[in-house]
Amino acid sequence: MKEKDSQGKKGGDWKKTLGTILFLILAIVLIAFVAIAIYFAVDYWWSDYTVNDPPPPLEVAIAVLSILVTVFAIFMALITWSTRKDWEKFKEDQVPIINDLRKGLDELKREQKEIQWIKDLRDQVIQTDPYLRKPESQNVVKSIDNHYHTDQDIEAWKMYGVGRSLDIETNYKEAIKYYDKAIEISFTDSNLKLHTNQSLGIVHFQMGRRLEDDGDNGDAIKEYELAIKYYDLAIGINKLSEEAHNNKGITLIQLGKIEDKPEYYKQAISCLEKVIEIEDNYDHHYDKARAHALLNQRNKAIESLTRAFKLVNPEKLGKLLKHLTDDLEDFRNVQEQEEFKALVKRYTDILKGNN
Repeated sequence: MKEKDSQGKKGGDWKKTLGTILFLILAIVLIAFVAIAIYFAVDYWWSDYTVNDPPPPLEVAIAVLSILVTVFAIFMALITWSTRKDWEKFKEDQVPIINDLRKGLDELKREQKEIQWIKDLRDQVIQTDPYLRKPESQNVVKSIDNHYHTDQDIEAWKMYGVGRSLDIETNYKEAIKYYDKAIEISFTDSNLKLHTNQSLGIVHFQMGRRLEDDGDNGDAIKEYELAIKYYDLAIGINKLSEEAHNNKGITLIQLGKIEDKPEYYKQAISCLEKVIEIEDNYDHHYDKARAHALLNQRNKAIESLTRAFKLVNPEKLGKLLKHLTDDLEDFRNVQEQEEFKALVKRYTDILKGNN
């Protein structure tokens, strides 16, 4: 900024110097014409020119031209002098306005760049986040479009974007810092707070899974409890948040398994039933089946699992069967049931037939 101001100052000095030089040249020319006019006037006065013996025509022409130039110069000087005060007043009143207009144009260009930046960020976030790609999440997308007009909202979405990128890279501790900043900065955008709280819940859940895999169940429980805290904050903002209810239910299942407390499974079932009311999706029924199986509610577990298989799209059937294989320990109370075996065999055969 200082370098730019210095360059502007140098440009102004250069123009001022050129103007001074031109003024001096014009002044010298004017003085020359005045001197010539005086010379011819004195010469005519002291010479013996008569009507019959007039001065040479060239001298007369030069004298007349000199007088005309002198009169014109005096006239312009008087006009300049009379308008000088008006010019000074114009500079005093209008130049600040012109400068403000220039600043306004620069600010507008900056805001347009920021707007484009936040739109690009929005597109990147949507592409990397399956939740935002869902039709019911378009209110979040609209929120980004409708709230980018203030510096505060732009900065909040920047923090969320950085947190999201760190989250994708599984750099969870750093991601949490930027998610927290996004919530702290944004006071008006409830959709940003909703989605950031959901993201914080997912991050803490993933950290809990890491700790659980490492055998650190104590710290894993703390992370799961933090995850539930953020899911509850998200639900407080939007009671119909499918993602928050679903993820809370999954986290409660993990807490029930790690602490061996059946009440967590019951709470998980309650959450998942709310999710099913919002969206009757196969994966919600699958997680509900897990919770019923862990509670040794065999009939309800098989009923929920049957519903999951009926709802799943053919292209996702393999994914559901893989989940079932990975989570087979959760179904230990029902896997010896004939209904369970028949259900798994039926859809395994369907998958083989599709392939």
